[in-house]
Order: sequence, then C-alpha cells, then structure tokens
Amino acid sequence: LEVPDFHITRIVEAPDFATAKILPDGHTVTIAGNPAASWGRHYGFVKVALNSTLQPQAWIAVTADVHGDVIPSANPVEMGSFRNTKQPFLVQLKSRDGTPVKLGKATLEGFMGTVTKGPCIGNTVGCAQISVAAADDLASGIVRGKLVVELPAYHRALPIAFGGFYLPESAKVISLNQAME
Repeated sequence: LEVPDFHITRIVEAPDFATAKILPDGHTVTIAGNPAASWGRHYGFVKVALNSTLQPQAWIAVTADVHGDVIPSANPVEMGSFRNTKQPFLVQLKSRDGTPVKLGKATLEGFMGTVTKGPCIGNTVGCAQISVAAADDLASGIVRGKLVVELPAYHRALPIAFGGFYLPESAKVISLNQAME
C-alpha cells in the first residue's frame, strides 16, 4: 500500500487452527499454530483491518499441516496420473512414541474406492497401514478427496487428502507429435 502512515488496526478474523497477533510496529503480524487445532492439513485466512479507506482489509493466506501423536506417511497422498484402479495407494500411520496404532472406521470422501486396514510390513510396532484402491467404475479425469481415519485411542479423526488424475487403460493416448503428423 502507498499510504504514508499505514498500519494494521486489528485482527478481524483468524482460522481456528492458528492464532494471530499484531506486533508493536503496527506493520507486522505474527501467526502461530493453535495447540487445540485438529490434526491434518488446514487452509484459511488471517484477516486484518487497515487504517486505509482505499483498502480497509488485507487477507493473509495461511496453511498448516498439524501433526499429533499419530503421523501419516503422506498428506496429501499424490496419486499422480494413473491408468489402473487395481494398484492401491498406501498410507502408513505411525505413532510418535511407538505405541500400537489402533484404527477405527476409515472412510473415503470425494471419490469411490475400497479401503483396507492392516499392519505395516513386518508387523512394525507403532505402525498401521491403510490401502486405498479407486473404484473400477471411476470416472476419468481429476480425482480429489480424502480418507478420514478414526483414531479411537486419541478421540480424533485424521483426514488425509488424496489427489490425482485417472485415465482408464481403455483410453488411447497419442503423442502430440503423432497428432500433428
């Protein structure tokens, strides 16, 4: 902003997973994680009021991946481009302190598929594994959704984002060079 005496007057809003504070210089905002935030990935905005009539507010984009006592091997799970629904995508859930990870209900949201729970390879203590296979009748195109895993011992659910691009094996793929010939 090109306002000679620009300063932030107050925090209008902060997402529930973060806390925000204006520093004494009036130009800086510090943003920290909220210890009570739910586990998983979060997106939101810290909205601040400005002393300008030209721009009365500014929004600061904030992202966080909050880890607790159980941490997924990936979040989000990048499915990439895939042509086969038979090959599952695996997520391991490991406890920080090595205690057994007991999985409750695990459900998919946003796309159809099969979820299978089990131990990690080698029956590693403090580790559980979930296999996600997309449904055979998955529509081609962008796949976005999440796996929500209940963790009864922690009285929480852990959302794990999934995303990729599905193109069935039956779809013919040709190179751009071939198409131009």
